[in-house]
Amino acid sequence: RQVGQQKQLVGSDGEQILIRSMFIYEYRDSQGSWFDVNPILAEARELAEALLEVEAGIQKDQKLLENAVEKVQQFLMNTGAITTLEEKRLLRITAIPGRLKSYAPLPVMFAAQPIDQNVTELVQYSAKLAGNSLYKVSILLYRKPPDTSVRLQMAQVRARDHFVLIPIPFAAIEQALSNEATSTGLLAQYAERYLPGADLFDDRNAIGDTLCFFGRGNLLHSLEEDLRRNQGIGLFGLRKSGKTSLLLQLGFAMRQYPVVHIDLQPYGGKLRYGAELFNKILHELSLLIKKRTPNATLNWETFQRDCPAADLGTDFVRQVSDLAKLLSESGHQLPILLFLDEIERILPTKEDARERAEEFNAFFGGLRALSQEKQLLSILIADVHPDLNRINHWSQASVPTNPVFNFFKEIFVSPFSEEETTEMLTEIGKMMGVDFDKETLVTIHRESGGHPFIARQLASLLCQKTDQEKSDSGKLIKLSAVTRYLKRPFKYSGILKDYFEQSIWADLKKRKNFSAMAILQLLACNEELPEGVKEEALLNKLKSDFSESACLDALRWIEDVGLVVREELEDDDSYRLEILLMSRWLKMQMKPEEINQWQLK
Repeated sequence: RQVGQQKQLVGSDGEQILIRSMFIYEYRDSQGSWFDVNPILAEARELAEALLEVEAGIQKDQKLLENAVEKVQQFLMNTGAITTLEEKRLLRITAIPGRLKSYAPLPVMFAAQPIDQNVTELVQYSAKLAGNSLYKVSILLYRKPPDTSVRLQMAQVRARDHFVLIPIPFAAIEQALSNEATSTGLLAQYAERYLPGADLFDDRNAIGDTLCFFGRGNLLHSLEEDLRRNQGIGLFGLRKSGKTSLLLQLGFAMRQYPVVHIDLQPYGGKLRYGAELFNKILHELSLLIKKRTPNATLNWETFQRDCPAADLGTDFVRQVSDLAKLLSESGHQLPILLFLDEIERILPTKEDARERAEEFNAFFGGLRALSQEKQLLSILIADVHPDLNRINHWSQASVPTNPVFNFFKEIFVSPFSEEETTEMLTEIGKMMGVDFDKETLVTIHRESGGHPFIARQLASLLCQKTDQEKSDSGKLIKLSAVTRYLKRPFKYSGILKDYFEQSIWADLKKRKNFSAMAILQLLACNEELPEGVKEEALLNKLKSDFSESACLDALRWIEDVGLVVREELEDDDSYRLEILLMSRWLKMQMKPEEINQWQLK
């Protein structure tokens, strides 16, 4: 409409879209040039409507871009950086404290979903900036992760041009925006991850970096659908299997909902913890409201920490209901999403006092009321074992039954397929300028059983220990050069050794799950059997020490968490260890005569 009236362009991105779409033509004569609407479409009523829609869409996109860039500037200001706005989506950091100090000046770009051109533009812009560092560094902020082509280009310019690109999900910036310390910590975390010398395979904490998160796309989608319809979810699996990483990615993916994520480790061992958790939830919801409506008046009541949760449940439900209205008014979608990690920290045990079991019942009773009666809350719990969902009666006398018995839909985090393991190692390797030959990738998957933490630690070990050959995208690791490390990884990696010892075996000992321990030893000592260990032979071997019921319960759990794999044969079920390294570790703990005793004759 503007072009039709003024016969000229003002240089907006939207006008370029209209030219490429042939809505607008350029005309030339002896007097000069001008622009006008395509004459074939000029009189069409549909065109007017289409143009109005395009114009509205362009204005909306421009507003979103301006808002995003303002948030980026605020985030960088929180970290102590001094910035200037160069273009619509491009900023320049002229000075910044911390690890990035020596790399300034450096560019920062925002892209909804990065494309190859964005990487090229950052390389070209960085080349114009003064600096004494061997490496050039830039920051790329994104809403949707870059595809494989962009990741490959990132790896290529890193190896070829000494150009380091630090990708950060915009959702993480939005979450950190309200706190200077959180903003500074987030930037430092990503700088450490991507600056020269970083080992991206050696990730020992939960993965918040979207670019380094792999293999759970379908599960994430399923969890999102369940949470939207108030389905309680129990997420279970081995330690380091990716449960907390899933919660972090869910928080990013569902940021249009109010998300409260609580790690329950600090509350373990406390007799009274319900009031603290109620306060934590109310505080986090209030912060979410304040982020969108700073002038909102909030009058939620802080509970006394030593007050029993049973005395607070009704008030807590009322206050959350009031905050839910304000959350909806501030633009959040409902329900509220509550993620509770490490649930075993507050789960009553036989040794606990009666009050602790009552505290658990009162706390989860309030949450269940908000979920089932009010339809305002979706709860996701995460732990190694599904005890919370399977224990009905507590050991403490006269304490009512578990209010969330069989309340949660149980989902176990399964190991990666070979394709998923290959994708993870290949894509992370690209960002480090490292390639693995096919044989190495297959061997890592087989040894790790598709357990992502173990696979990454094996890849990290190989990167540290080998002199890689050159490949098109950087360095190449061949199986022939790394076999010794894959055959005896515990000699070279204390991290892997400690993982099996502390995160798996010590957990089974603590729970006195001796039947599961015996089954794992039996399978380790019979891994050469072509069909695995048949169930009948397994039960016969263990019947003098364990009941059939105890063995079958143990088999179900170790299969659910991916320690063993079951195959249905024509005449019986057969079992074998999923993680071959588990077999190696177990045999390291046994003398030859012990191994011989476990072998089936």
